[in-house]
Amino acid sequence: MSQKLLEDNFKDSELLFIFGSLENRKNSSTQKVIFSTSTTNYTNLTNPRATVTQYNDNCEIPKIDPWDYTVIPFLDEGDRTKNCNRTWKPYTELAKGKWKIVTKEQNLTCKARCHTWTSLKSPVNITDWFPPGPTDCEFLETACWKNKTEEVYGYIHTQIRPKNLEKPKIKKKDHPDVFVFLVDSVATGMARRSLPKTLGYLKTKFKAVEFPFVSPVAARSQVNAVPLWFGKQVEAGTQKGGKTIKVDWTEEEYCKTFLDNRTDMFRGFEKIGYKTAYIDDWSSQTLTNNPDCKGFQNFYTTHNFNLFNKISDWTGLKITKKHLNGQFCREVHQSAMEYFEQFAEAYSDYPKFSWNWFVHLAHSHLSGADRMDTPMVDMFRRNVEKVIFQIEITEKVEKSCDLQKWAQYDFCGP
Repeated sequence: MSQKLLEDNFKDSELLFIFGSLENRKNSSTQKVIFSTSTTNYTNLTNPRATVTQYNDNCEIPKIDPWDYTVIPFLDEGDRTKNCNRTWKPYTELAKGKWKIVTKEQNLTCKARCHTWTSLKSPVNITDWFPPGPTDCEFLETACWKNKTEEVYGYIHTQIRPKNLEKPKIKKKDHPDVFVFLVDSVATGMARRSLPKTLGYLKTKFKAVEFPFVSPVAARSQVNAVPLWFGKQVEAGTQKGGKTIKVDWTEEEYCKTFLDNRTDMFRGFEKIGYKTAYIDDWSSQTLTNNPDCKGFQNFYTTHNFNLFNKISDWTGLKITKKHLNGQFCREVHQSAMEYFEQFAEAYSDYPKFSWNWFVHLAHSHLSGADRMDTPMVDMFRRNVEKVIFQIEITEKVEKSCDLQKWAQYDFCGP
């Protein structure tokens, strides 16, 4: 690709072209080409104060090269699908309200069962096994046995069957879709290394604006998210200049008490006519349970992905619990992305709000988000004509815009 072609298509973005494997990158930090339309003056790590950026609030921020040679030895991708069988295909399929067997394997008996629950704290109800045919089940487990006794296949299918399809209260043209995509534990430098295609696509296609530095209001995910979702500070701190940040809710209020009677961001959107989804790929739910808090007792969104996690971790067959371990080239974040696309398609005529929280990808691996880059761009391209994206890929849940206020008052201010 010529430099002119790069300049024509990626005027506002920096492209990273990585040659060789991650192991090669560890061995030599020179195995990369960085093309940029502007020259970045990165901070000299031996003298950080010599190269800093001065912001409006007199805060001096360093500019760190994401490919600095000191970072290379620590890059660890943790990809469990690295050696999987890329030619493998699921034995079963769920589409248009009907499940069927699609494998040509011989001597197999395949059946399905539906997992449901009446609330977020209720036991999971599991139907008897049933043969291929119509089903309105949102979370369907399929399994196959060889010679009727040996478990050889287990899979969790999802489908979104629209709920309460009354005439929309609001017009979509006046109330755009709002989708938050949060890759947990990813800092700016990690995103630039692991998600160059995604960042480049968002900047060129949607004129996305990158906020390279954020100010956490707490130390970890849950207590950063509570102020955004509920408008309540739950961890004390000190602002620049010495001003004390006071706590609005104690642990007793945000953790040891059910949150159902609190005003939250999702209900704000639903109140004015949005369809909502919370898609978190950790069974303990990062914001609400995490893992020992009470969280919500009842459903607070139109759709919730949590039952998928419960099947995968607890109620599914042993063979089903293994199917997201990488050997079939499938991990839980891919299932979550599929569920999001089903949600977007099912309510294409309605304004939608979804929070998509990918917990496992990069939580313990500096290069863990690498394997999300291409699938994320592909997902955006498939849906670009259906939805308007408002996207956040950030280290935690910091925001510069109060979405709760936006939902309630059709306003998003500074």
